[in-house]
Amino acid sequence: LDASHAGWRLDRALADSLPTLSRERLKVLTKSGALTRADGTAARGIALCGSGIGISIAQGAYHKHSAYILAYADMPGFSRQEQGYLSNLVLAQRGKLSKMREAFEDDPKLAALAFCLRTAVIFYRSRRTLKLPRLTVTRGSGNRGYRLDIDASWLADNTLVAVALEKEKDEWASCGYELDVVQG
Repeated sequence: LDASHAGWRLDRALADSLPTLSRERLKVLTKSGALTRADGTAARGIALCGSGIGISIAQGAYHKHSAYILAYADMPGFSRQEQGYLSNLVLAQRGKLSKMREAFEDDPKLAALAFCLRTAVIFYRSRRTLKLPRLTVTRGSGNRGYRLDIDASWLADNTLVAVALEKEKDEWASCGYELDVVQG
């Protein structure tokens, strides 16, 4: 993506900070059967790089601009269907998840990838390096949700993340998924 789209003003700080945390969530969901390694690896990498492209257009809704660019740009090596999938993934990274309900119903793997990306975006929203606590992710009952175990004292020290995770519960509920944040 970088080589063929050098003209795009990619937010390198965002693209470089998200992969580690997203990759960790991806490993958990791969072990649980929600995804295969092949499902997530390429899509996650491209989406993480593409997720910050739209920020050069507008700060506010950059995920929407990024999704539009990924959907309609000339991207050699990608079919329109693949570009649409990546666009949906990037669109799901922020904002209201209710817009993704139909897409998640059609493809539960997209929901799992979106969970990985949204979690990473929440933890790296300030674009500063945080010393992250130990995070444990498991699939929820009926494979329609996720459980995130996190250290309570860390959340108390990082109130913006705590508030964002609380709001995230409602976002997942709007799609018929449950997010349970357990402080331990």
